[in-house]
Amino acid sequence: MVKTVPFIERRRFPRTSTDAKATAVSGNWWESPSLARLALRDLSTGGLSADCEVALPLSEMVTVLLPSDSLSDRLTGNRTGRVVRCRRLGEAYHVAVAFDQPAMAAG
Repeated sequence: MVKTVPFIERRRFPRTSTDAKATAVSGNWWESPSLARLALRDLSTGGLSADCEVALPLSEMVTVLLPSDSLSDRLTGNRTGRVVRCRRLGEAYHVAVAFDQPAMAAG
C-alpha cells in the first residue's frame, strides 16, 4: 500500500507574478560588490524568484534592489536575504531569495 502525503503550501506569504527587473548585490558595498541582474518571476513580502544571468551561490547573502514600480510601496527599495535556490535553466539560472525580514504590511 502506497501512502501519499497531502500537498502543504510551505510559503507563508502570497506571491504575485511580475516581470519587473531588479539587481542583486553580494559582497561588500565598500569594496568591490558583485552585481547580478534579475528578471523577477514572482515577488512576495517574504522573498522572490527570478531568472539571473549568473549563478548565485546557495546561502549567499544578497541585497536586492527592487525598483519603485515592482508592485507596491512595501515591496520596493533594498531588501536583504539569502539565496535558497539556484538551478540552471537553459542559458540562465532560476534563483530564489528568502528575505531576512518580511516587509511590513501597509497600514
